[in-house]
Amino acid sequence: WRMRRGFALPGTCSRLPLIAIRAVWGDHNEVTLILVGNEKGGTGKSTVAVHLALGLLFMGRRVASVDLDTRQQTMTRFFANRANHAEGRGLRLALPDHRLAVTSRADNVAEARSQERDWLQEMCDELSRANDYIVMDGLGSDSPLSRFAHGQADVILTPLNDSLLDLDVLVDLDPD
Repeated sequence: WRMRRGFALPGTCSRLPLIAIRAVWGDHNEVTLILVGNEKGGTGKSTVAVHLALGLLFMGRRVASVDLDTRQQTMTRFFANRANHAEGRGLRLALPDHRLAVTSRADNVAEARSQERDWLQEMCDELSRANDYIVMDGLGSDSPLSRFAHGQADVILTPLNDSLLDLDVLVDLDPD
């Protein structure tokens, strides 16, 4: 990414823009919950969340990660593959304390929502005791769990697919 006037522009470097890390960096004693979310699938949520978690680890911070997407599990698979690669080659690679969200099996919709919300709250409480940051990879859809996670977050990063259609959802654009 190249930085220009405070905006991240696609470039040749695969690192996250420093502005994203500086937005959450600071000397504090409380955990910072960062949610990478966008209702649309395919915008790069998992990629951003993984790189942000690893970037914070490389900066010496204690990091936990939570994959809210129980169907695709992109973040979960990435960290499992990284752990397997490290173990198979005798390497010590940085890994966050990772969790995959729990999907309720309750028959009652209200009960299922309550269980998922309670799980997320308990998980964040547990992870906050041992970490400086919790990086959550959001869902690519609107759901009660996603809304609750957005409401709990200290920082929300929203990657956008760089098409005019995707940008038009957020602002009115003049194509000229």
